[in-house]
Amino acid sequence: MKEAERLDAGIERRGPDDCWPWTRATRKGYGTIKVSAGQLGFTRTTDVFTHRLVFRLTHGRWPEPVARHTCDNPLCCNPAHIIEGTWKQNMEDKYERGRDNHPKGGDSARSALTDAQAGQIREVYARGGVSQRELARQFGVSQPSVSRIVSGRRYVA
Repeated sequence: MKEAERLDAGIERRGPDDCWPWTRATRKGYGTIKVSAGQLGFTRTTDVFTHRLVFRLTHGRWPEPVARHTCDNPLCCNPAHIIEGTWKQNMEDKYERGRDNHPKGGDSARSALTDAQAGQIREVYARGGVSQRELARQFGVSQPSVSRIVSGRRYVA
């Protein structure tokens, strides 16, 4: 199969326990390779992530629904490092391995409040006597924003 040969030519093989990086085209940080129409069940030529193709060639089927890297290296093509999993498992991997690099709360450039202001809102609301609507007016945000802050869904303390 020519796809297997082209895939193999783009992989830098190392030791059996090491990552085997893809050395050619990438998209979104992952290796990609074109698979020709009529090959591997595709009706048209399409780009495929290399780690998914490695799984397919190793196991004889496509991963359902996703192929995950146990090594956390998106360019790795070592079959020993690629396992099948769910979207949820893939997202859990992302968070556990610290790849959730989107700033939260007051660290976000889009944030209307600092973490300290969110803390003030929580404190004032917990003492009672001030409505969420009034806190929203005082801090220049919406009442639903205040609700998410006091419930812990935003600006988690």
